[in-house]
Amino acid sequence: MGCGARTDSSRRWTVLDAVDVIDRKIIDQLRIDGRRSFAQIGRYVGLSEAAVRHRYQRLVSLGIVRVVGVSNAQAVGEVHAHLTLRVRRTTVDEVAKALVPLEEVRYVSACVGSSDIVAEVRCASAAELAEFLTERIRRIPGIDSIRSATLIDVVKDSYLWDGFR
Repeated sequence: MGCGARTDSSRRWTVLDAVDVIDRKIIDQLRIDGRRSFAQIGRYVGLSEAAVRHRYQRLVSLGIVRVVGVSNAQAVGEVHAHLTLRVRRTTVDEVAKALVPLEEVRYVSACVGSSDIVAEVRCASAAELAEFLTERIRRIPGIDSIRSATLIDVVKDSYLWDGFR
């Protein structure tokens, strides 16, 4: 069973199975420039503007695509850090949900391996990051340990479907 193939052996398909090669090309074009017109994308993928619009609307309605503006943390002077958290097994969901409403938290994922939760955080300064980690994160019940890595130079930041080509 490949990544995103089936949800179980009864042959129910996941939402990702609704994404074909053309959809992935459309998504890649939007990742390069979220303001690219349907006509421009259509010329690239070989479809009409209306066909691209229809596919885009389907991808949005399925929750596969959401076009948003993404800031460059370094360019706007923010401090960007990745956090790895170890939590008590019974509290992974609770801790992850407690992180979600925090304004500084941009990304939260439960995971397996050396960490239970991985989060991405952006703060206005190193002092605010320190306060965020020591005062706000440490107050969340269930966290056993926090490790942080402050990013100093983003070498690659790509959201293209390279693995699916």
